[in-house]
Amino acid sequence: MAARLGCAEVVNILLENGSVAVSILNKKNFYGRSALFEACTMGHVAVAKILIDSLADPVASDNFQSTCLMQACRLGNGELVRMLLNLGVNASTANEAGETALMLACQQGSIEIAKCLIEYRASTSVKDKVIKCTWCCSL
Repeated sequence: MAARLGCAEVVNILLENGSVAVSILNKKNFYGRSALFEACTMGHVAVAKILIDSLADPVASDNFQSTCLMQACRLGNGELVRMLLNLGVNASTANEAGETALMLACQQGSIEIAKCLIEYRASTSVKDKVIKCTWCCSL
């Protein structure tokens, strides 16, 4: 909950005091979302950094195969996107609907994020299961 709300100080205290062990740091809720996933969903960069520094899994996905990177792209949060890409997160992973981070960035009109994803070798040829293309979602 602290991660979703962006309470960086609380997250830091819990991790420093050993209240949250690394073994449960990546534990998921009913929707398959970890603390890092929730922080990325809400755009909380400081919390995401704390969790990553504490060994949170940046490639974990939820029950719909959405990733932290996809959530950052949905928000248009370039700082989170770059942080995750610098950790080696796959820019071409698709969720259950066949959407990739690049598709989500295009849907949001986030040109700089789309360029960044392409620099990190995001596939431009993957097709989703509904629209059936990568680029038409941005038109």
